[in-house]
Amino acid sequence: ARHQLYMFDILGFGRSSRPCFDQTNTISAETKFVESIEDWRIAVDLQTKFYLVGHGFGAYLATLYTMRYGHWIKKLILLDPWGFNPKPDESQLNLSTPLWIKLIAYITQTWTSFSAFRYLGPLGKPNLKILFISKSDESFLGLPLLKVLAPRWKRLAPIDSSYQKSNALYEYLYHVNVQPASGDVGFQALASWYGWAKDPIVQVDHSRIESISDEIYIAFIYGSRTSIDNTAAQQILHQRGSNNTCIKIIHNAAHFFFMEKPIQFHEVMSEILSDLPHYFRTLASVDRTITTTVLPE
Repeated sequence: ARHQLYMFDILGFGRSSRPCFDQTNTISAETKFVESIEDWRIAVDLQTKFYLVGHGFGAYLATLYTMRYGHWIKKLILLDPWGFNPKPDESQLNLSTPLWIKLIAYITQTWTSFSAFRYLGPLGKPNLKILFISKSDESFLGLPLLKVLAPRWKRLAPIDSSYQKSNALYEYLYHVNVQPASGDVGFQALASWYGWAKDPIVQVDHSRIESISDEIYIAFIYGSRTSIDNTAAQQILHQRGSNNTCIKIIHNAAHFFFMEKPIQFHEVMSEILSDLPHYFRTLASVDRTITTTVLPE
């Protein structure tokens, strides 16, 4: 417990406020997300440099924040970050993308993530419960869908095995997602077809990361089985060098590696947060389930 920890929901998601986003205005959406993080910093009175951690879409927003307010950031830690790679050429996408993925892309571009539950109204609640509550296995907090997709999570200790506590999970998920669309519309303003960022961090002719000072350490952490390509992170590592950038790969884990491999994730974070010299070896340095990408001599 060497670091004070703050956690917050991204604007428009979870229990955060839900402003209106213009789905057609990328710059406006970026500004709203970034300024909401700065407003949060001011509200909690953070007046010293801090470590900023983001996961997935949150990592993209954390990077945008650091580009604008980097003087507050000591280290930027990006967990399986979305939105870094440039979108492939349209002709390549059309040739290589299966029809079913194109269909999903069209639906997600037209509907937001929980549109179906909003349109169903009160009927959406029991349907959500079918997905997230399993009376036959409440010890797993009732996530039968995730048990199929990520069986490695079965070993996680239950928070509470009572039906009342398990029921609270789906109540929370239902009520935070049936509210008027907000953050998911903001995401659509920043995303193009097939989930690529409209304005990715690494682009064909330049990298937006160049606006971040070399004094800010950037760490990328990926699961070895994630669907997110780390090519952009490799390019940034070569661009900035190993002194202020690193890439960590946690093996046998996917997008939610902090849940699938909590011990390894803890060790990686401890190493990154440490201000000791780089030659200091932690468990993460010698753990064979963790790979550190280094530049050739």
